[in-house]
Amino acid sequence: MKKYILTIAFAGAMSAAIAQGPILVWEENLGGTSSDVATSVSKTPDGGSIVAGYTYSTNGDVIGHISGADVWVTKLSESGTVEWKRIYGGSGDDFAYSIIRDTDGNYVFAGTSNSSNGDIAANLGAFDMWIVKLDASGNVLFSKTLGGSDDDAAFSLVQTSDKGYAMAGETKSDFIAGIANKGGYDAYIAKVNNAGTTVFQRLIGGSDDESMKSIAQTSKGDLYAAGETESNNFDVSGNKGGYDFFVTRLQKTGNLVWSKTYGGTTNDFAHSIVAAGKSIVIVGETESNNGDVPGNNGSDDFWVLKLQSTGAIAFSKVFGGETSDIARSIISTSTGLVVVGETESASGDVGENYGNDDYWFIKLNNSGTLQYEQVYGGAITD
Repeated sequence: MKKYILTIAFAGAMSAAIAQGPILVWEENLGGTSSDVATSVSKTPDGGSIVAGYTYSTNGDVIGHISGADVWVTKLSESGTVEWKRIYGGSGDDFAYSIIRDTDGNYVFAGTSNSSNGDIAANLGAFDMWIVKLDASGNVLFSKTLGGSDDDAAFSLVQTSDKGYAMAGETKSDFIAGIANKGGYDAYIAKVNNAGTTVFQRLIGGSDDESMKSIAQTSKGDLYAAGETESNNFDVSGNKGGYDFFVTRLQKTGNLVWSKTYGGTTNDFAHSIVAAGKSIVIVGETESNNGDVPGNNGSDDFWVLKLQSTGAIAFSKVFGGETSDIARSIISTSTGLVVVGETESASGDVGENYGNDDYWFIKLNNSGTLQYEQVYGGAITD
């Protein structure tokens, strides 16, 4: 059984090179007697948070469960008080993996669904990429499915400069918008306008599997997506071995500018991408100790990769300890980068471990130098 576990922390100015991490403000557990998983959180202008995920529960904090896995969206105040919570879905399984607040004050989430009723207007086959726009109270403004006859999913969502919404994920379908699947799962990037009308859909990949886990837009309007690839043909070249970081740059019209791979001879998976000035930064996990990866502390490490707009590497850094360390998300601040993920380590760059997987929070300056790190957790898995 898993529950929503919401932990909010902030950091003040740090004077030491490696200083104390952010101070815990509050934490809240929400859920029922089955699995409840929070997958995405976004800050709101009132200092609160909008949280999205999915739930199998029919009791406890979960009200209005429909069937199977349902999307669960919760609005929290600055102090962590629940302001409203809503369930979305149909008679199948419905998952939200990313939520944002747009510039008009609405909430938009994206994920995947195999339902064909309830909040889902149509099913195109198996699981579809699914995007839903909500007003500030959680009422549905539009619900849109995209994809083909096989499995399709969105893992990340961003509002574009023209007030549309771009999604990154994966597809096993063939001939979406007339584009042939290259083999296995392809990276799938799609955009809808502010009303939910499809603007473009693009499949990028090779004969093995690709997936895009995160998408970002730069101030110039170009879209960057990051994930992983096992291929070395068609749209993919330069694979170093196993899975590599897979990064693409698209014009705002959806035209591909470049796609590149980064990694070493073992597996490297990208989980989050952010625009940082004229550069982009990708974080994930690496088992490698060669190629584009400058070292390894043991098992999986946090890998932070900063790229120029051409795809050239600005810096490549690894952080971790003797066991598994996986970076899940990154944000860019005026003073550097904040990366959060999970760790089983208690050595190297990791100060302590409370038991099994813990939350691990690190702050880097703009050059990628570690400023501080902090571990949060308990005796079991966090």
